[in-house]
Amino acid sequence: MKYVNEQNAARIWNNAKNKFAGKDTVVYKNQTPSTAEVGGIPKGYVPPAEGIDASDLLDKLLHAYVAPVVSASASPTNGGTFEIGTTQSVTAVVVNITLGSTAISKIEVFDGSTLIGSMTSGIKAGANTITLSSPLSVTANKQLSVTVTDGDNKTVTAKTGAFTFVSPYYWGVIGETATPTEALIKAATKVVQTKGNKSFNYTAAGQKMLFAYPKSYGVLSKILDANSFDVTGTFERTEVTVDGVAYYAYSNAASTVTSFKMTFNY
Repeated sequence: MKYVNEQNAARIWNNAKNKFAGKDTVVYKNQTPSTAEVGGIPKGYVPPAEGIDASDLLDKLLHAYVAPVVSASASPTNGGTFEIGTTQSVTAVVVNITLGSTAISKIEVFDGSTLIGSMTSGIKAGANTITLSSPLSVTANKQLSVTVTDGDNKTVTAKTGAFTFVSPYYWGVIGETATPTEALIKAATKVVQTKGNKSFNYTAAGQKMLFAYPKSYGVLSKILDANSFDVTGTFERTEVTVDGVAYYAYSNAASTVTSFKMTFNY
């Protein structure tokens, strides 16, 4: 038989119950792999050597395996972008589970290959909070992973948010005759963001516009003013060391503007 629908399976089960009512449990022991997938029983299924209770076999037939759906988030902060030199602490991981066809037997939290937290009882649908064996101090790029094991000993993995550490951008204005220095750059507005095109609104009173970022990001391809004119050629690029990191600092001729949008593109 290559196909048995749920209605036929239910009829077979009722007949089996009536036939064996009051008798010992019916055990299926045939060790020949099944030749086709039937309901929740995959092709090639072989029952345990000691056999499987007929009711359990029919449960497998009528209820195909469904994996749980899992998501995870670090606590108290689920990743993000942070300045190099700062520390983020993770004390727990919250694992949200939508149950599949079987209960969950274990949740494990890993930092790389190192197990840092687990839960083996009281696991439920919805949010499960796993407190780490000790708080984790995060100072470099990192993402934790979670492995969920269900009653069929099958696993599902998920990842928390990623922690990313960067050197900041700086933007602002400097004096009419000033040359960008570490002190002037650090006195400007700091923006902790990953590499990408940036736009800022400048207000200057006879001052130069300043834009600085890590040299490793490469040179700018274009600088646009509020009217979308290419003004790249009006800016001078210098190299300055900021907190031990090589920076490119762009500045232009002094001007007087109010909330004048400038866009810096790579």
